[in-house]
Amino acid sequence: MASLRVSLSIRAVVSRGLPFTGWGDAIHDGGVALDTLQSMQAPGEPMVVRVTAVGGKAMDRKALAGDWLCDVGARPVRRIGVPRWTYVTDQGPLNGGKTWLDTWESCEEPEAMVYEALRVRVPRPLVVRAACACATVAATKLSDDFAREASLRAIALAESWSRGRATSSEVNLAANRAENAINESLTINPSLVEQSAPACFAASAAADAAWRQLPLAASAAADAVNYATQFLVESQGMSVRRARDFLGELVRREIPTLELLRAASR
Repeated sequence: MASLRVSLSIRAVVSRGLPFTGWGDAIHDGGVALDTLQSMQAPGEPMVVRVTAVGGKAMDRKALAGDWLCDVGARPVRRIGVPRWTYVTDQGPLNGGKTWLDTWESCEEPEAMVYEALRVRVPRPLVVRAACACATVAATKLSDDFAREASLRAIALAESWSRGRATSSEVNLAANRAENAINESLTINPSLVEQSAPACFAASAAADAAWRQLPLAASAAADAVNYATQFLVESQGMSVRRARDFLGELVRREIPTLELLRAASR
């Protein structure tokens, strides 16, 4: 049996898409490798340590291989769990055996990103803000004044909730009003209903993500992104791919990779 060989490489968490850099020499003892990991300190910013292990005993490889989060401060190095994304898309499983870092950075389905972020227990306010950012893109472009105001009100209250300045009941009420704005539009501006519906539903869903229980809150966040995508495609002439890429960047802006990795390594 070949002897154990453990190799470490590092990368700053914020350096999206950049390669890992080798760190130190290969280690041939599992205990020494684990001690080395646990003694590592982030050089001023959070790092991901990628560990590859070949040879040796299966139990040693299993205990070491994978990604580890080397956070700032006195936090110990923690192993980042294996992603098991459950959100269903036409493309099938999204993580495909990848790490959390690689799956998050390469994901092209922003609705799945908000869903899985909340499911892995990223702080809900961050996920709500991501859903609100996507819904806002649609709501601000509405021609129907009534629908626009109701939608933006729901989004504003959801964002206020995420900062501790609104109650769940207030957000719930605003979400219902945004959804019901479609019925009002049928009376006031029936010609604009087709444009207004996806944006109103996106705003309502983003607000629902704030007050509903899991897993319904995760589904609501995903719905907000899906409706925003529908609005951009149908009313703004974007391709599906361009709309998803655009909203995906909003999601990554509101849910920092570091927060995702912290949640996945608890």
